[in-house]
Amino acid sequence: MNITMLLLLSLLAVMAVGLLLLRRRRRPDGLERFFEAAVRVAVWRDDAAALLAALAAVKMATPAQRVAMMTHLAQLSGRLQRVATRASKGDDVYARLQEVAAKLTDDGWRQADAADAEQALAAVDGELLEALQRGDPEVFHRRHRRLFEAGSLLDLVVLDKADTRSGLARMMGRE
Repeated sequence: MNITMLLLLSLLAVMAVGLLLLRRRRRPDGLERFFEAAVRVAVWRDDAAALLAALAAVKMATPAQRVAMMTHLAQLSGRLQRVATRASKGDDVYARLQEVAAKLTDDGWRQADAADAEQALAAVDGELLEALQRGDPEVFHRRHRRLFEAGSLLDLVVLDKADTRSGLARMMGRE
């Protein structure tokens, strides 16, 4: 009986440690993935609707989700700063990211701010609001396919430089 009890307790301890590790290594949920996609579009396409969608996502997020979102911004900023030193256009993208991050990191929000952000997004782009409510980032992937096919931040900076040079893709909102 003692051996059985010891084995059972050992099994429970292993399961508890496994659950803790899984929670720590969890994948972002739908709202977080929506936020990450919205930030990418807001930064690389200088898209006001995407910025508004990212802001609405932050305001709707739970405190834990908000921490994950701000961590994503900090990590993206660090990686982009390193890339900016290797690509002349990287500095412009890095500066846009800093502007976006400044707008998204205000933590003095009220509960009503989430509803206000949703209403503002609905007035600008109803499809983005529906995707936000579902936590579905695919709307950004569909609208900005090339932006999400890029393999690295350096690829994104090069893509941004090419789009800026041609000008037509940005003016037309196409890729």
